[in-house]
Amino acid sequence: MKSELPAPAPAAFQDVLASMAEVDRLKSREELLAIEADLPARVADVTTRLRTVYAQQGVTVPDHIIERGVEQFFSQRLVFAPPPPTLGSRLAPLWIFRRRILAVGAIFSAVFLAVAATGYFAFVVPAEQARERERVAAQEQLENATTKLHSAEKLGAVVFAHVKEQLAAVRQHAPEPELINAVAVAETKVAAGHAAFDENLQRARDAVASFAPVDHLTSARAQPANVGARGALDAVQTAGRNLDQVSSLSDQMGALQAERASLEVAWKRLDHSGLPAAVKSSAEQTYAHGLAVVAAFGAVTDVRQATAKLHSLADAELALDALPARIKTAAAKARAISRDPRADEQISAGERSGLAAVDSGNAAAAEKNLAGLRELTTHLGEAYTLRIVNRPREYTRLWHFPNGRPNVKNYYVVVEAVTAEGALVSVKIRNEEDGSTAAVTKWAERVDETTYESVGRDKQDDSIIQNSTFGKKEKGRLAPEFLQGPKARGGDPEAGRLNHWQYKG
Repeated sequence: MKSELPAPAPAAFQDVLASMAEVDRLKSREELLAIEADLPARVADVTTRLRTVYAQQGVTVPDHIIERGVEQFFSQRLVFAPPPPTLGSRLAPLWIFRRRILAVGAIFSAVFLAVAATGYFAFVVPAEQARERERVAAQEQLENATTKLHSAEKLGAVVFAHVKEQLAAVRQHAPEPELINAVAVAETKVAAGHAAFDENLQRARDAVASFAPVDHLTSARAQPANVGARGALDAVQTAGRNLDQVSSLSDQMGALQAERASLEVAWKRLDHSGLPAAVKSSAEQTYAHGLAVVAAFGAVTDVRQATAKLHSLADAELALDALPARIKTAAAKARAISRDPRADEQISAGERSGLAAVDSGNAAAAEKNLAGLRELTTHLGEAYTLRIVNRPREYTRLWHFPNGRPNVKNYYVVVEAVTAEGALVSVKIRNEEDGSTAAVTKWAERVDETTYESVGRDKQDDSIIQNSTFGKKEKGRLAPEFLQGPKARGGDPEAGRLNHWQYKG
């Protein structure tokens, strides 16, 4: 049995075309290879033809120029020269890479939106909130200033009416011309205070009015409104100080009125015919000064000081009246003790001086004389022995050149005042070199060289001064009776003494 194979199907037209294209490509490649294989011959041929052409045309061209031109032509014949770009070629990459571009664009868009949102909520919103808070604060400040302004206006009307009413009452009922003049000065000050008060209130009104109505204050005007509100508050505070000053004038007027009455009471204590001339002159000046302060609407403390001085003068006058009897009593006590003519003379002189001071109204001088008499009485009542000092590390005697005079040498013996009971007595000693007076229990008495050396020899024997009694002061006597030295032979007992020293002998 014989089998038959089916007939092959005819080739597709597309396959034929594709095969033809491949055949043509291979053919062109073989031709290009053949041409490239014969390149030197072509270069030589072209060079020959160019020389012929230039020769026919009568143009002289050097061979190396022709050869270089041909060489450059053949070296660039296979270089690709892209066609000029068109709109389509420019937009093609966008379409080709559209997914990547869209993804990057989406990322950048998300980042931009995130940054924008962060900036808005981090900066824009807080700034808006801060401006709103500033606006609210400025509004509250303005409302506060307005409230205080209205309160100051009401309070000012009350205070000024009250002060003027008080001053008018003082003017109507005060008989003293000083108070009438004081009222005039006070009224002038009140008028000045009123003008200053009104001026400051007007400043506050203008500052508040420039931002009215307060309820419609915008954020843009918040800062200047805040400044204006502070200015208004400052003006109201200044007006309040003006009001306090005016109110204090009323208090000052009342205080001056009271002090004027006290001044009159103090003056009446001194307004009599028996007043000493010096006291009367001082009292009249003080009284006139107090009245002048009242008339000038001055400080209450000045009037109070004048009143206190008048009372002090009156008290001194009372004490002055009692001084003659006190001085005479002190003189009598001193005379009762005295057994010294010199003391009697000092007592009489002190008594006379004290009584004369009383007659002249000089209470201080009279008191000083009285104190002197009492001190003299105490001194007369003392009894002690002048003993030469003889203790370790203490001077028994000393010498030095007085006041830098090298040709004069003064000798001294150091003594102390001791009672019969062994107590040291403090005695007022005047220093002969510097004139100072001090109450001391130990001092130096100036002696001659003979006495100085005698005391030294007495101590050198056995370190004990046998003849240690330098003098004795008895009760009723002014000065001691000296037993050694020049004063034992007479002279001023209070001369030639030192109450301090810093030198050796």
